[in-house]
Amino acid sequence: MFLQKGNNTAMVTDTAGMCVEELKSLLKVTREELDYYKWHAKEDGRRSVREAEYLSIVFAQYRTSEQALKQKNIELLSFLNAIPDMAWLKDTDSRYILANKAYAQTVGVEPETLANNTCEICFEKEAATKVREDDLNVIKSGQQKIIEEKMLDAHKNEIWLETIKSPIITESGDIVGIVGISRDITNRKKIENTLKVSEELLLKQKTALEQKTYALREIIEQVEIEKKIIKDNIMMNVEKIVMPILDRMKLNSESVEYVDLLENIIENLTSSFGSEITKVSYELTSREIEICSMIKKGLMNKEISYLLNISTRTIENHRKNIRRKLKIQNKNVNLSTYLKQLQ
Repeated sequence: MFLQKGNNTAMVTDTAGMCVEELKSLLKVTREELDYYKWHAKEDGRRSVREAEYLSIVFAQYRTSEQALKQKNIELLSFLNAIPDMAWLKDTDSRYILANKAYAQTVGVEPETLANNTCEICFEKEAATKVREDDLNVIKSGQQKIIEEKMLDAHKNEIWLETIKSPIITESGDIVGIVGISRDITNRKKIENTLKVSEELLLKQKTALEQKTYALREIIEQVEIEKKIIKDNIMMNVEKIVMPILDRMKLNSESVEYVDLLENIIENLTSSFGSEITKVSYELTSREIEICSMIKKGLMNKEISYLLNISTRTIENHRKNIRRKLKIQNKNVNLSTYLKQLQ
């Protein structure tokens, strides 16, 4: 293109001016954008620094919290191990958090192995299902529960445990797990079973004794009936057979006293006088027993002397001996009255 001098110069100038202005304007924008990006870069850097510092603080707090938690777990485990009974902590899914040595030894699983596992790791299926159901019931109800449960220990021996399960409740009222303490009550159960067997045996013996007592009562009643029959038979024989003979003997006046005595003895044939007066403890002779029966009848010394054909002095000596042997020698007791009380 050919430019004309004068006007063309102005045009070039103008064009150049316009280019300069445009360049300036473009440079201005570029500087502003550059400043903007520089500012954002600085801000991003500052933000990154702040985020890094925050993350560092959080991580430090986490590490501190983790260490504190580990320390709390150590302290809690030390406390649990100091308990002679079995003790453990579980979360709301019935997974073990901590367990003491006593519990681990009983179930035959190391505490570290129990952690984060459910009871299926140490119990048979049926027992584990029952334990888990009890755990979840405590968590659901929020109430303590005392349970007696039978299971197998690490040596496959059948044992009985009395377990107290309580919910772990935070200050806000949330249930975050359960704590349990189990005591071996196998020996107590054995004693209870022994007592139960003894009670059952005692009840059987009592029933058998009652039956024997009833049978013995029936035997005694039967004996009394038979005794009455024997007594009635004796009295009937005496009345119908002996007494008529004695009546005829009375016709002989010389033997009337002796017959009266014999009649009295026969009338009292069924009394207990004979068995009482002949007791070994009295040590009475046969003559003294004979005299006792006469005294009891009310005979005087002369009458006894006549019937026995011995002197009255001898009768008196016999009476003294009888009183001594009956231990009434120094008592104001009538001998005849005393003898009548013996029947």
